[in-house]
Amino acid sequence: EIYIMLRDKYRYSEEQIIAMYTHIGTSWDLDYNTLDTEVDYIFNKEKIDFVFNYLSSNLEQGDTLSIFVMTHGDTSGNNNSSIILFGEEHFTDFEFAAQINKIPNNIPINVIMGQCHSGGFIDNISARCKHIVTSCSGSEVAHSTNDGTRSEFYRHWLGAMNDFDTFTPSTDADANQNRIISFQEAFDYTTDLDRRDANS
Repeated sequence: EIYIMLRDKYRYSEEQIIAMYTHIGTSWDLDYNTLDTEVDYIFNKEKIDFVFNYLSSNLEQGDTLSIFVMTHGDTSGNNNSSIILFGEEHFTDFEFAAQINKIPNNIPINVIMGQCHSGGFIDNISARCKHIVTSCSGSEVAHSTNDGTRSEFYRHWLGAMNDFDTFTPSTDADANQNRIISFQEAFDYTTDLDRRDANS
């Protein structure tokens, strides 16, 4: 759904989207057309390092980097959180911050996280990022939708950004009616509907 939103609503080309996935053997067809795969790399530390090295060398003035994390998360306590990668490997908030810091300072960075304990990343990356949106605090778990298939927070956030949310009869996240959905408007819309408080 993120891939489709970026490509079809916000008109990013396939070359501008790098998709990583945690599972081998699960369909990598992100736009459901069954004709090809949109996933570029398996989601592990080696490929994360490769991607950030590529981005640090190829992003240019005027570009913006947006990072969407939609997988499982964990915590070791004391607001120390991690992303669970392929093979149950843990990618800590400190490791994520080290990769973020590779990106040139003139490139704005947005980070949107839907996993459990995602708020634990905020203190590590806030100095470098323009926007950070997380589904919960570092000590909380993220709620799933009633059918258990996805993050409730991410589903409503994507609904706001898409102007279409299958969980509500109508989607109106454009609070100031300027026909542009900002991250703050999407966040406010989502927190009104999500069962658990979020962080921004």
